[in-house]
Amino acid sequence: MEGNKFKNKYRIESSRLSGYDYGQPGWFFITINTKNRTCWFGDVVNNTVVLSNAGRIVTDEWKRTAEMRPHVRLDEWVVMPNHMHMLFAIVDAGMMTTHDDTVDVETHCNASLPTPPKQPHPYKPISTQPPYKNEFGPQRNNVASIIRGFKGVCTNRIKSETPIVHFAWQPRFYDRIIRDERGIYAVRQYIRNNPGKWHHGQNH
Repeated sequence: MEGNKFKNKYRIESSRLSGYDYGQPGWFFITINTKNRTCWFGDVVNNTVVLSNAGRIVTDEWKRTAEMRPHVRLDEWVVMPNHMHMLFAIVDAGMMTTHDDTVDVETHCNASLPTPPKQPHPYKPISTQPPYKNEFGPQRNNVASIIRGFKGVCTNRIKSETPIVHFAWQPRFYDRIIRDERGIYAVRQYIRNNPGKWHHGQNH
């Protein structure tokens, strides 16, 4: 099964691909965890994620990420009780389109989801060769910047809008560069099936 290939993968910190520009157009599968994997974001009941107030804040802010960063296109994602998986693309301005073949889903358990497109998505990365990293200053729109900004605003809101005054994320995140449609489909399936696997092991 496609989902099994990602099982436990994000438990081990992934090494950033040497020389790869994480701000270039491409697809990325990211996992972020709460500190000590504390279940701040809700629970899973009957294979459905029931979000807490903190979980709803995380959901809201991930949706806003695409609004605040026009170069980011959200695909599948799920907020779990103690972590979050997200699949997204970074696009070029010239590659942006008003038509999306993909959909973002809050809990992925009882929503109707489209069949992944058979043809390459308009903003699917083509090259399998990593370009040289831009050494001429900070990459404000790269993956690390996106995740850092998202985690920061979630932390501030959770601490100010909920009783969880000691909320924190694990410092790092776990990334996988997705290079083709088959990989995208496998990640989508893994994310969609995540709530159903929760009670079989809470580190999926």
